[in-house]
Amino acid sequence: MGRNDYLEIRGDFSDLVTALRTRETNELSRFIDPEIKVYLSTAKDYADGSQHTLFGIINFIRDLPKTDFFHTRICNFVCRIAKDEAHQAAHVVCQTGLYGNELKYFCFNMMFSNHWENVEGVWKMTEMRMDIVPEEGNYEAYQDIWHFEDKRAVWHSGIHFPCISGEYDSPWKRIPQAEDVLTDEEKCYEAMARYAFGIDHLVFDEVIQATAEEVISDIEPWGSMDQRNWVVFLKYHRQKDRHWGHCVFPKSIQIEGDHAEMELYRMMGHRQRVHPYVYTNENADIEHACAFYKVQLKKTGSDWKITRCNYYLGLVEIGPYSQESMIA
Repeated sequence: MGRNDYLEIRGDFSDLVTALRTRETNELSRFIDPEIKVYLSTAKDYADGSQHTLFGIINFIRDLPKTDFFHTRICNFVCRIAKDEAHQAAHVVCQTGLYGNELKYFCFNMMFSNHWENVEGVWKMTEMRMDIVPEEGNYEAYQDIWHFEDKRAVWHSGIHFPCISGEYDSPWKRIPQAEDVLTDEEKCYEAMARYAFGIDHLVFDEVIQATAEEVISDIEPWGSMDQRNWVVFLKYHRQKDRHWGHCVFPKSIQIEGDHAEMELYRMMGHRQRVHPYVYTNENADIEHACAFYKVQLKKTGSDWKITRCNYYLGLVEIGPYSQESMIA
């Protein structure tokens, strides 16, 4: 039954993203508890982001600005299940806007950490935490309705703290002993998602847990690093920013015995400093990545650990959006 539970939650989360894009909210009550606790980092009037209950989610969706296109890619999907509880995390990369003489667009990353409970055989989301990280854009309607703090890691009176806390909202902390319901391919992808969760939410023990002791990373211009130096480098490089968002989408995966190789796109989070992507009416419906990874992993027990991680910064056009709500 555990595999079916995983697929049910995965499908329900995809339906939530579809509702965000289409503004059709009638199906949400099927898998969202009416008294769900909701925390949205964009809520202007409440520093803790509270916009509780199903009505809070519906109103958030209905208040979204008008758009001609709203493309989504679900990345870093993780769902850990233990009996009648589950915890699920994901990034949702969004590209949205209006066609015109000058394209009006806005690109952002929704970072989710959600808790689910099985109620009489039906999975219901009972807690939602969502931080929205703005990437770029000239469609000011989004910035008019949403609250964004300074991108730098600074403190001031009345600051809105992130709604997701790495130490409290990690799927691996909320559900430490999960049922074994994933394929080997999904476990490899979960290892990469765990690494990304660790650096994005400042909880570096997750990076250590996702990697083998002998791991080697190669990230230019810093070069080759062992596990200790990699964690130290990431920790001090990370702390200057309020948010990081490593939204990864697998291009390919090959498994031979206890070894695996993956290639993954990084979909958002690293603007090119010299030649950034230029959005136009012609490419508004083209999906692109800002960087890509080549990763090697080994199987340890029932889990997979990263043994090598190479990172390459550079724009890649993947092609037209072929599905309106894609999940990796």
